[in-house]
Amino acid sequence: YLRVLEFDAKQQAWTGRSWQYVLEDNQNAIGDFNMIDDTHGLVIERDNGEGTADKACVAGAPTNNCFSQVARFKRVYKIAFSDTNVGKPVEKLGYIDLMKIQDPNKLARKPLNDGVL
Repeated sequence: YLRVLEFDAKQQAWTGRSWQYVLEDNQNAIGDFNMIDDTHGLVIERDNGEGTADKACVAGAPTNNCFSQVARFKRVYKIAFSDTNVGKPVEKLGYIDLMKIQDPNKLARKPLNDGVL
């Protein structure tokens, strides 16, 4: 897990409180984390891959126009901090799977990959 420390902006001091952000996979990382109010945040959790499966490198081929490690996990989580979970995992309230965003109204300006952006 990753430790989230609380900082009081008004007091300009650390509060001593912390929470745990448990990754879905220990190989994942946080791409970004921002608070959206006093008790909720948005976290981008991702693997280290990039690109889509249709642009994966073929073994032994030059890697100029392909991806050697294709993305498999990219999510935005809404999380909650509370007095009851201090020192414990944050509550994951829900997520958007960025690897499965569909385009039912066909508004995408680029070709889709298996029906997803």
